[in-house]
Amino acid sequence: MQVAWWIDDRWELLGGCSCWQQLTHIRQAAAFLTEPDKATLNLVDIADELCPTLTPHQLYRLASMFNDNETGTPGVNAE
Repeated sequence: MQVAWWIDDRWELLGGCSCWQQLTHIRQAAAFLTEPDKATLNLVDIADELCPTLTPHQLYRLASMFNDNETGTPGVNAE
């Protein structure tokens, strides 16, 4: 969270732009990709809890492009 503190500290230098908020989509996508239990998540869990600001299209792209490195299988439940 040092990045969040650093960005908040420079709020005025950035003209009041909350860059941390601008990175929300990227942070949520990264959280999805680093989630260890992706196979147990369903769409509601992902859309409501893990990535609430991502659009359905963005969620589909993330889920369909992801493969489990260990087994080589899709890492997201098909439902």
